[in-house]
Amino acid sequence: MGQNVGHQLCETARSFIQDLYSLTGETSQLAIRDGREVLYIDRVYGTERSRVGGRVPMHSTAVGKVLLADEESWVREAYLQRPMDQVAPRTVINPGVLARQLDAVAEEGHSTTVEEQRLGACSIAVPVFHTGRIGAAPGLAVASDKASTLTRHLPALQGISNRLEQATVHIPLETLLESQFEVHNRS
Repeated sequence: MGQNVGHQLCETARSFIQDLYSLTGETSQLAIRDGREVLYIDRVYGTERSRVGGRVPMHSTAVGKVLLADEESWVREAYLQRPMDQVAPRTVINPGVLARQLDAVAEEGHSTTVEEQRLGACSIAVPVFHTGRIGAAPGLAVASDKASTLTRHLPALQGISNRLEQATVHIPLETLLESQFEVHNRS
């Protein structure tokens, strides 16, 4: 079932995520929100491609924080009200701290994390809007020793985000994402 979620978006975005990898040389990925989790629907690292990746908590990744920061306020508040898993020693699980981070992400237009999902890894992501609503988040995952230089990738990420927005504007968001509700209702 998970392979169907975001299929149309993945097909549309495939060349853009490959371009992101080509421009940065870093693991490039595209994620959507699926409930309280991030679902990686495309990932490129070297010559390898993983179309459907794993699921991780939204609060522990840059793509998740971007998706959550730009969600409707009631979704954000509902997320903050539930307990959050400490997936790594640096994962932010304090609702007040996370709320302040999400405010900053919404204002700055990007998110970064350092060792919040996994020791030795950091990430950066930007939103992709679709008819004014958050649709997806392209991001990069890099070694944590490169954390201080993450923002140098912002122009490439923002360019990919703009290209994705333009390429998907004609597709209704619900169709584009093939929502988890439709997938689960078919089973």
